[in-house]
Amino acid sequence: METKNLDVIREAIQANGSDAADTDALFRAECMKKELLKQAKLASKQQEQQQQAIAAAQAPVSDTASAVAALERAMESCDIATLKAAIAEHAELASETDELEHASMLLDRLVEKRKDEKKKRLKDAPPSAKQPSAKEQEAGNGDSKEAATLALNPKTGKGTQDGKRVDDAGATYYAKSLTGSPGSASALNGRKGGNIPSIRLAGKWSDPMHPGCTRKIQLSAGKAFIAGSDEDGKPWKVVGTVTGNDIIIDFSPKGGPKDVKATFVIGKGITFPDGNVWSRIS
Repeated sequence: METKNLDVIREAIQANGSDAADTDALFRAECMKKELLKQAKLASKQQEQQQQAIAAAQAPVSDTASAVAALERAMESCDIATLKAAIAEHAELASETDELEHASMLLDRLVEKRKDEKKKRLKDAPPSAKQPSAKEQEAGNGDSKEAATLALNPKTGKGTQDGKRVDDAGATYYAKSLTGSPGSASALNGRKGGNIPSIRLAGKWSDPMHPGCTRKIQLSAGKAFIAGSDEDGKPWKVVGTVTGNDIIIDFSPKGGPKDVKATFVIGKGITFPDGNVWSRIS
């Protein structure tokens, strides 16, 4: 029983069951065999679900419904690698769905849970096993610097509760966020992971070149997914790459240039090389 090996316990019960009948040792061995069988079945079922989710997430999709279904299967797996792959692959098609947001939130929770488990293992480990590697020390120093930057440069938001802060772009955060601290919050790019963006792009924007035509922007993994329509009412979607205060947008899907550089200007909006400026609606 000390081995906790199902095959070994089975063989021991079969070989010594008659001689050890009505003994506590045989009873404990039978109980352990049942528990190990239960654990083996559960592990096999979880592995099968993960494999199905991975296979489904890797299958090509061509519409929003399929992308949503793939994200749901990835969420069912509760596997970090599977979720990351599904979000990266289906973010564009599912950019306007709740499932993409739910998958991103679940991914954040799983990553935080893994970090907590690692901290617990290090805490319970012998002193010799707690020495961090050079890479971990460097990463830790980076987090400390980011936390110090946030602590040194807050602006008190007018009318906000105590402890609530506002950055230079007007984005709010709490000293104790859902991630535990400003330092760990700096490891998030909104709800998608990465560095906190210095600009607020997500939301609805008006385009004076096309009066009454709204442009909706959503962010995911350093990308800006832009959806809208012009006077003809025909919907279109384009994708841009966010770099600092700039967005390099590929307008080729709607017949425009491939690498238009737009710049976010605080208090003004998103400015374009031709003088056009998108203004925030919400």
